[in-house]
Amino acid sequence: MLKRAFFCLLLLFGLAALTGLYALFIEPRLTMVRKISVGEGARSVRIVHLSDLHIAGFHVPPDRIEKLVKTVNRQKPDIIIITGDFASGHPPQANWSRSQRLKLDKGIAALSGLRAKQGRFA
Repeated sequence: MLKRAFFCLLLLFGLAALTGLYALFIEPRLTMVRKISVGEGARSVRIVHLSDLHIAGFHVPPDRIEKLVKTVNRQKPDIIIITGDFASGHPPQANWSRSQRLKLDKGIAALSGLRAKQGRFA
């Protein structure tokens, strides 16, 4: 019985570790482009939605945002909508390191390269 409990505990720990690794190292680097059509005809609108950028986090350096801007612009959107968390972390800005502030400033500046015919909204 003790062996079985230990095995179950080890299995749960392993699953938690794999989930954590996925959340920290794989999922933040995924860029998904999904094309969804609603309705038919010539009145189509191309909308790009960006969310949870977490700029300046250890897994989102400014060059990642620059690549994301290029990916978005290749879609030739009519409208860009940005929702979610722009910056990484929750400490007050006064507690940020100079390096983190510079990364955030550079990442936010990269967003100015987003191009959309009808505008960008955040």
